Amino acid sequence: MPRGIYFRDDKEISRLRAHLKRIDSRIRFTVGDDAKRKHGSEHGMWKGDNVGYHALHQWVRLHKPPPDRCSQCKKVGKVQAANISKKYLRDFTDWEYLCSKCHTTKDGTVKNLTHRAKKGDVLSKETRKRMSISQKKRRAKTINITEETTPIIMS
Repeated sequence: MPRGIYFRDDKEISRLRAHLKRIDSRIRFTVGDDAKRKHGSEHGMWKGDNVGYHALHQWVRLHKPPPDRCSQCKKVGKVQAANISKKYLRDFTDWEYLCSKCHTTKDGTVKNLTHRAKKGDVLSKETRKRMSISQKKRRAKTINITEETTPIIMS
């Protein structure tokens, strides 16, 4: 940062004062008294039950602090907010804190991750359709090399 004495004309000084006023008003707005701020349903941006997935989890963690252990296996460690009914409502009785292992087994995501189609498996039409869609998406991301192109050999 440059040091020294800078001579400023009146135009420059008025520009700096206006800038400082804008900054000062922003600081006062953001650092304002918490008692004056509106929280929860009083806030203008409150969405109620139409809240998104991540915001709802954040709300649950704020209002129902996580315990130090899993509520299912009682293992001490990090826990995740898990919805019991899968309806994602703002109801504390519908939420529990589980470790990562219990959370994935309860949601059934472990089964989805570990099962792969093997030779001889009978797949439903819906499963085959989902697989072909995902393969098409994967192919679209890769570069297709056609027969017309020839490899470039650097020597």
